[in-house]
Amino acid sequence: MVFVLVLAVIAVVLIKSLMSVVSREEGATLPPWAIDDAATPVTDLTMYEPTVELRATVHDDPSWLHEAVTRLTDLHEEVRADRWSVADAPAAYVEKQLRAIVGVELVVERVEGKAKLSQNRSDDDHAGVVAGLRREGGGREHAVAEAMERLRPPP
Repeated sequence: MVFVLVLAVIAVVLIKSLMSVVSREEGATLPPWAIDDAATPVTDLTMYEPTVELRATVHDDPSWLHEAVTRLTDLHEEVRADRWSVADAPAAYVEKQLRAIVGVELVVERVEGKAKLSQNRSDDDHAGVVAGLRREGGGREHAVAEAMERLRPPP
């Protein structure tokens, strides 16, 4: 039961990390930019609410664990001038530590997001929003305008 809980916590942390990686550009559509419904502000997002499917594999093989610990150590030590390596530790110490580790490999099988880019608006309204985002917005709004043009369904 404890192992399942730990695995669930790891999965939640991974999903939150993935959510920060998924593009989340957003721009507020101000009423004067909209043609059809000038009184309703809309927020356009390139992606939000990602759905993530994971596959978990538990590893207790000492060679797999040794490689995983070595790679993780190397990753964290690469910023140090005087790097430490797993190979610097006595072999008996490493073997003992590896027996106390449960390796969990999480593979992301699928990541899916949603785009809300005024797809349901008329062509004139869509064009007005894109023009407004480009004219008055900053980097994020320009990214949304580009996504709106790139992902607009054909008429």
